[in-house]
Amino acid sequence: MQWYQKGSYAVGHIYNDVCASMWFTYLLIFYEQVIGFSEVASANLLLIGQIVDGIATPLVGYLSDRSNGFFCYSKRKSWHLLGTVLVTCSFPLVFHGILFKNTEPGSVTAFMNYVPWITLFQIGWATVQINHLSLIPELADSDKGKNTLNSLRFGFLIASNIFVYIVLGLLLNQSSSENSNLSSDDLGTFQNMALIVCGTGLLFTGIFHIGVRENTTKTDDTISVNNPETAENVDAKPVQKRDLTATDWLKRKDLYAIAVAYMCARMVQNCLMVFSPVFTTYTLSNLSKEWIAILPLVQYIAGFPATIGVKFISKYGTKYAYFAGVFITIIGNIWVIFLSDESLWQVILVFVIFGLGANALVCSSLALISEYIGENTGAAGFVFGFMSLCDKVVNGVGVVVIENFGPACSQNNYDNSTMEEVEKCGEIVMEDGYFKEDYYRDFMSYGIAVIGIVGCLGLIAYGFVEVDSQEFLDARDKKDQAEKVGHENKALE
Repeated sequence: MQWYQKGSYAVGHIYNDVCASMWFTYLLIFYEQVIGFSEVASANLLLIGQIVDGIATPLVGYLSDRSNGFFCYSKRKSWHLLGTVLVTCSFPLVFHGILFKNTEPGSVTAFMNYVPWITLFQIGWATVQINHLSLIPELADSDKGKNTLNSLRFGFLIASNIFVYIVLGLLLNQSSSENSNLSSDDLGTFQNMALIVCGTGLLFTGIFHIGVRENTTKTDDTISVNNPETAENVDAKPVQKRDLTATDWLKRKDLYAIAVAYMCARMVQNCLMVFSPVFTTYTLSNLSKEWIAILPLVQYIAGFPATIGVKFISKYGTKYAYFAGVFITIIGNIWVIFLSDESLWQVILVFVIFGLGANALVCSSLALISEYIGENTGAAGFVFGFMSLCDKVVNGVGVVVIENFGPACSQNNYDNSTMEEVEKCGEIVMEDGYFKEDYYRDFMSYGIAVIGIVGCLGLIAYGFVEVDSQEFLDARDKKDQAEKVGHENKALE
């Protein structure tokens, strides 16, 4: 691939990246602090989006694998374009005020106001993601080329998040609201940010479609018989290329082991994105609202060296880069236990560590999937879709569970309430066991560390159940041939 093609491919997911940054980092805090939904209602909206995304991703992967494209356009890029249109039509309304006038935030009508736009956005997002990922095995022939595209893609993922955090931080700093914490007065800031995200995403999507040339030939479907005895024989028939189908992939035990590793890597990163603003708002409550943008910014700037480190460590084995990501993240988890917002340099350093660990994890896990698929690209969209299904559903359910078990009272509310509210809050604390500040600290330490360890166990299990693709194909073909002979003999009888 030429350098401009690599660059064009790398920016083809920026639209999804900037939208995902807003979605994962600010969805909960936006619906809770700006719109006025409860923690559980906000988590349920995120869960709906994750389930829709999880279902749409393998479905779109399955359909795109069997499609030759539409709009008189190439296969993967036509689906990518369709997803872009859906995202553009829906995303601004995800971070928007309630369209129905005089509607209370706690009502079903207010909740349902966001469901259609979240659904449409997630379908579009999944369509872009799966077809962009599925281009990697088609554009790059070697593991080195695939790792390069993955590293470039993640470099721009980090840049996209940095862009979102810088712009939102500036918008919050310039906000006319006198409240140092997020409130309904910041609605206009989030609406403007959503429009900026869409405009930026469309610009880079255009570069992707202009610069990337998808292979539209049929050479992947057949293999010519090109040997000295048949090269000059114009009547020589092509031999159908052997490839794994979606059903074949589902029969392999190693698919599920690698899915656990990928799912946990994504969950570590997503939980850091989703709960960092919540952790900052409650546990690090002495910090002003701009820090919900500054700390994620610190985290993603720190993620840049991780992409380079993964590429270097992957020379010795991609799994070692994964283990290194978990180890680094756990260092940050341990530090959180003792973290205080009075020591700002420690807060910043913890988020630097999280940036290094989380991005090393996700970058290496995607590289593992590309290596796992290898030359069997016929159902690559399905494999990425299956991985994404596990990721989205588990992440969505996880957020709802975490929010449902969260305490109902915070230390800040307890200290700044009327006597009646203090007594009520005190009863809640007695029932829950502790405040929100303590709860989110424990999750950011022990909870995320456990997720990373489970991912390591999945990767270790993959080493024990790994299946050689050629041996699998040989066994499948042998079985199919035996069944064919059996049917023929039965027919003769």
